[in-house]
Amino acid sequence: MKIWHKAREEHGMMVIVAVLITLFFNLGFFSSVTELLHRAEHNALMFHFSIAVSVFLWILFYMLLLSLFVSTRVVAVVFLVLSAVIAFVQNEYRVIFDETMIRNLVETDIHEASDLISLRWVAFVLLAGVVPAVLVWRQTSLQPGLLYRIRRKLGYLSLLLVVFTANVYAFSGDYASLLRNNRYIRDEIVPTGFLYSTYKYAKESLPAMHRDFVKVGQDAQFVTTSGLAEKKMLFVVVVGETARAANFGLSGYTRNTTPLLAQRIANKDNLYYFDDFYSCGTSTTISVPCMFSAENQNTFDVDDEKSQENLLDLLTHAGLRVVWIDNNSGCKGVCDRVETIKVSDMPALKNCDKDGCFDEALVQAMDKALDEKVAENTVIVLHQQGSHGPAYYERAPQAFHQFQPTCHSNNLPDCTHNEIVNSYDNSILYTDYVLNGIIDHLQQLSSRYATAMLYASDHGESLGEHGLYLHGMPYSISPDEQRHVPALLWFSDAYQQAFAIAPEQLQQQVSQRHSHDNIFHTLLGAMQVKTVAYQPRWDMVHGHQRI
Repeated sequence: MKIWHKAREEHGMMVIVAVLITLFFNLGFFSSVTELLHRAEHNALMFHFSIAVSVFLWILFYMLLLSLFVSTRVVAVVFLVLSAVIAFVQNEYRVIFDETMIRNLVETDIHEASDLISLRWVAFVLLAGVVPAVLVWRQTSLQPGLLYRIRRKLGYLSLLLVVFTANVYAFSGDYASLLRNNRYIRDEIVPTGFLYSTYKYAKESLPAMHRDFVKVGQDAQFVTTSGLAEKKMLFVVVVGETARAANFGLSGYTRNTTPLLAQRIANKDNLYYFDDFYSCGTSTTISVPCMFSAENQNTFDVDDEKSQENLLDLLTHAGLRVVWIDNNSGCKGVCDRVETIKVSDMPALKNCDKDGCFDEALVQAMDKALDEKVAENTVIVLHQQGSHGPAYYERAPQAFHQFQPTCHSNNLPDCTHNEIVNSYDNSILYTDYVLNGIIDHLQQLSSRYATAMLYASDHGESLGEHGLYLHGMPYSISPDEQRHVPALLWFSDAYQQAFAIAPEQLQQQVSQRHSHDNIFHTLLGAMQVKTVAYQPRWDMVHGHQRI
């Protein structure tokens, strides 16, 4: 009888924990569902209640299933703390923990992750997660025997499935309509969405580590043009971070956040801005590999990409020196087989302190890389810190804090929308300064190199529009602010002549729709690298004409 009493106490505790998680940690999920149903003019109270019951049963099912393998109170404690962590982020920033977001968490670095931690977050997790978890942990640890426990739990699991199925069946048409067009909504359930997305990430990523490696563009050839004479080619690719076109002055933004670049265009300085350019993904872990992939967005798979070469490998096959210089959280596998420099690891650079480096340090690092060797045909990739959030105020030196007042918190909902936008715009103003400085520096290298630069941001950013912050939303439902990004090309006079860059063709391209899909082929075309991997129809430089 004592064992039976403990079994009931054990499962009763799980029911209480599941109720708490459903009612207090899934407010963001229920808010999203209510918004979707309101939009579809579906306001049936009983269906709302059915959804709440389904969420409760689903959470309890997960807990019972996991408790087959570990202690019940361990499962309860983990669910409570994990739910508090996830709920705060989802409610504050409207972040969805789908497979891509799990990838972001796994592949980010400590410095980047620390930007998301705030006192409010810590306080919430302690009060809403840790305190209840401690109370649960202090419950008696006496449990029935293993076989008895498994038998009882399997019985409960079977009963839960029957009740869950009956509940869903009663509103099957409503559930089908809701989920058919909004599959992502399942990922918002706390914490089961996070757990399932983690499982999917592991399922896709682990097998990819053992795939045969595929080489790309081994036939690539860089043919030195007669126009180069004694010079070498130097092409700089700047991978921007979190810059959205909506706040780029060149895109028609009400604020002139890009005054230096705008002046170059006004002076007809061979600078071309593409104002209808879109990213491949809404996060760095997807977009950066996609930018350098031979695949287009429709066929790109980030796990497949890890087992095959990319544009940088192809350029090395063509005999070019390729250098990746990073001021961010890494290249996400893109630079694994080329020369790589981490700005923060370089001694005695200006614009750096114990917390990191401003993007101006990229130019100094580039200089050091070029001075190390005799001039040769080179491609350098500069990976910016850019406008990475939520601490936008840390992305630009104080001299560039032109728009006031600013948000000096990494918990964005603590600030007004105006303060957030001001801080973000200051980071774009600094990016304008950095890009202009790179072009100035490339012009100073004209005695040794024919120079060119391509800039494109990896993804955009939400600054509170529609209650959304940061980035990483599933691409299919992401707002334009997270996908529409700035991109530009610049060529020195020597490069433009040597590589037959036709300004009139480029000018026709700047207002056309382009995306990260164009970068691979545009760079090959701009450098006149011959390879069967090159597809002229994706080349922005030559107006889709074969070179």
